[in-house]
Amino acid sequence: MISGNFSNLKHLNLTYCAAYSGSGLIAGLGGVAETLTKLEVNLAEAVNEIGDDATLPYKTILSICPNLEQFRYDHDVCDVSKAALGSLGPAYTSKLIQFQLKSSRIELVNIEDILESSPELRSLELNGCTSAVVDVALAKSFNELNLRTLFQGFAAKAANQSTLQKISLTEIFCDARFTIANVLDCLPDIATLRKVEMAWCRSASESAIIRFCKRLQSHPYIEAITFEDLNCITDESLKSLAAIKGLRNLRLASIENITEQGIQFFAGSSIKLNVLACGAMYDICI
Repeated sequence: MISGNFSNLKHLNLTYCAAYSGSGLIAGLGGVAETLTKLEVNLAEAVNEIGDDATLPYKTILSICPNLEQFRYDHDVCDVSKAALGSLGPAYTSKLIQFQLKSSRIELVNIEDILESSPELRSLELNGCTSAVVDVALAKSFNELNLRTLFQGFAAKAANQSTLQKISLTEIFCDARFTIANVLDCLPDIATLRKVEMAWCRSASESAIIRFCKRLQSHPYIEAITFEDLNCITDESLKSLAAIKGLRNLRLASIENITEQGIQFFAGSSIKLNVLACGAMYDICI
């Protein structure tokens, strides 16, 4: 148990705990559970040491830590849909503002009661989630949403978001009828959107990127875009990006098919450009 001089502990990070067990983790938090406001649990590398007691008790953690505002639970080598998770109960209300959950697969049953019992939740990151989870998440009001799985109903529900300011799309998996082009087509319809991050979405096309940029040229709030490891982006894409009037910050990383000629589209622009390891260019800031 964590106790003694740590009885007023606010922030705790538990990383690569080789001797982890579900019951052991809960017991260890006993001395600080009431005071914690930020907790990070990272078990991604401990899978071989966990054993049979790996019940991923993140709901139990929430129930014994009533003042948690930021909670990250990272166990991306385990399928939480098959874990013994329990329930928070209908009377439970959390103070969560930011929640991150990583696993190999997240089903709706794993997080539905967390979303329902967290009225202040404004930032949600789910890696490995199913389409049903995305469906419920998009029915909520978030300022920041980071998802890895999208599906056909995303477009209509995303457009109805009244508070979403930042969306991060990483290594997106779409279903057979819903493509990255569909995702890019619907993002400009989110009127409050300010920041877009997209990385490792290998099925993206240059035509979809250019169409996306052209639609953002009249967007009232967009101010920052990050593209990483998207080799569909070329100098022609940069021309469209440079024409987005409200854009203030553009970060390009590990994009092989852009050149210094494309960078010239930003000459005299008010856009702060950061280029990292793109083709033959390294660490360019203008």
